[in-house]
Amino acid sequence: MEVFFEIRDKDLIEYLKIRKSALFFKESPELQRELRQLLAKYPEILKDYKKTYSADSWVIALGKLTNTTIISEEEEPDQKSKKLKIPNVCAKLNIRCLKISDMVTELDWKI
Repeated sequence: MEVFFEIRDKDLIEYLKIRKSALFFKESPELQRELRQLLAKYPEILKDYKKTYSADSWVIALGKLTNTTIISEEEEPDQKSKKLKIPNVCAKLNIRCLKISDMVTELDWKI
């Protein structure tokens, strides 16, 4: 659900509201436990956020819990940066992470 709270496009919000239960995972004790473990190991993933919600840690925890590939358009920061982004945390935790274009290629979608 944290991803839903990050969405700012009003039309998309309305579209998703009626499909929430089919598209978004609800919190569970297992997911919360995974999230706590993630944040204990990588607390800096929450640093430098100026927005109200940050779904990144929830997405990573869900990917680890469900052994699911994560799709993210975030770029890995350069070696000197101390910021953690979805792709480099996924790499550290052996969670598969793809860009949308890589997913489209892998699934052989035709556009």
